[in-house]
Amino acid sequence: MIKTVVPVLIAGLVVAGCARFQPRAEAPEPLTGERLKERPLTGPGIKADILYLLLSAELAGQKGQYPLALQYYLQVADKVPDAWVAERAARIALYLQDYDKADQAVKLWLERAPDSPAAHRAALRLALQRNRIEAAVSHFVRLLQLTPEADRSAVLLDILRFMDRKVSKDTALTVMAQVSRRFADSPEVLYAHALLALHHGKTRLALDRITRALALRPDWEKLRVLQSRLLVQLGEAGKARQVLAELVRKNPDNLQLRLLYAQLLLKQEAFAEAEKQLRRILRRQPDHPDALYAYALVNLRKGDDAEARKALMRLLKQPKWRSEAYYYLGRIAQQHRKVEEAIRWFDKIESGSLVFDARLNAALALAQSGRIDEALRRLERLADRYPPRRLQIYLIRAEILTRAQKYQAAFETLSEALADFPADPDLLYARALVAEQMGNPHQAIVDLRAALEKRPDDPHILNALGYTLLEYGGSLEEARELLEKAIRLKPDDAAVLDSYGWLQFKLGNLSEALTYLQRAYAENPDLEIAYHLGEVHWAMKQYDKAREIWRRGFEEGKGDPRWQKFFQKVRDRLNP
Repeated sequence: MIKTVVPVLIAGLVVAGCARFQPRAEAPEPLTGERLKERPLTGPGIKADILYLLLSAELAGQKGQYPLALQYYLQVADKVPDAWVAERAARIALYLQDYDKADQAVKLWLERAPDSPAAHRAALRLALQRNRIEAAVSHFVRLLQLTPEADRSAVLLDILRFMDRKVSKDTALTVMAQVSRRFADSPEVLYAHALLALHHGKTRLALDRITRALALRPDWEKLRVLQSRLLVQLGEAGKARQVLAELVRKNPDNLQLRLLYAQLLLKQEAFAEAEKQLRRILRRQPDHPDALYAYALVNLRKGDDAEARKALMRLLKQPKWRSEAYYYLGRIAQQHRKVEEAIRWFDKIESGSLVFDARLNAALALAQSGRIDEALRRLERLADRYPPRRLQIYLIRAEILTRAQKYQAAFETLSEALADFPADPDLLYARALVAEQMGNPHQAIVDLRAALEKRPDDPHILNALGYTLLEYGGSLEEARELLEKAIRLKPDDAAVLDSYGWLQFKLGNLSEALTYLQRAYAENPDLEIAYHLGEVHWAMKQYDKAREIWRRGFEEGKGDPRWQKFFQKVRDRLNP
């Protein structure tokens, strides 16, 4: 069955603009002479002199001489009490990130327009950037008081975006917590606090804020959607499913909510119910791109390649998911060993995040069909195009060569890789496995010990070293210590269960060996596990069971390069 990646549609809750993007503030729009004359000017100064300074400031700004423009505007702001002059100076200072002069200008602006939301917003931003908690809270509170309730969400969203770009985590959370306490009866503020908490990994705090907001406004859809996401993150997927199911029930015509619900069902592998929800969306909007893509994924996960392919073919008309459609159409063709078709689909992806995976799968499709040299040439081109992925490509190249039983070439590839990436544990582990296949257990043990030094708690390395020692006359006590640690770390892994069961067999603990090897075989009826399990039954004088397991293993394991090795060990015992 093809492994799929479920798109995270629920994740677009925090904000499109809360990505880590730090643009500089926009330069203030220039004012022409005529527009300056229209601006009110009061105070004792001579108007012509003031106008001259303002014109000089604007000319300086038009030439990009913003520090000079700021100097002129601050001179005028000292002479006239008009709020717009102080505002202009503040915006230029903020653009220049000259926070001392911004402080001066914002202070004048607030003195002249104490109830201006724009002035308090500027003061809030300045206080946040300078980590002035008390001032930030004061201006935040006043800004919300001056903002009509209908506009609060937009103002809060703007502040969250600013915090994400410019403000430290601790300052942002401290300020928002204090404002949230002052506006404990505002679901909008509580929702904003939840978003900020979630953004900084404070999931339980976010859920607490959402719970309080829901007590104030239980029918606000945004709150319920975010609640479901938080519950998923906290491992309470069942509750999240109930929340979205109820939301969909109350809003049957809201296709976006239904899609979110279907996505959650897909993640929970409730494929039948997910498909039912997606069919309802597609009946209403047959070309809904997100629903079509999710529908294709559901069927891929169910193993219904034909139905998935129909959806993916329809999705080719939709630019949003076209690359994904190409990719999964390629995977379907690859799975059905239609190599040329798979490569055609994969090669259609020319840009985006799937290019590497598509090119890699094209090479693997060639290798699976026996066209090893073509596969390796593709991998060489891929390594040239993606230098940061060279380590991964080395490992895949070695895997292709190993599967083709070209062990010497695989060993040389991994040795070359280790020259580029010295002592890399993945490369050492891979080379050890190849060395064992080549009949060089000493090299395998040397590489596995080196890998274990890098990753002392890696259950796969522990298992491989323990099993190799067990098989090739190493210290039984060392093998036992390694395998006991491996099984503590990975108690349900078939390979680890097999090794540990084989250890118990070597120690003479047949009953315990049988338990572990039966579990391993149930997880993965691999040829080697079948051989081990049969040996335990044979030692327990359960000859018919041993023969049955061996025969099944050899029948199902045809084509496995280890077939001959294990067949030689038991062929004299296969017949009564």
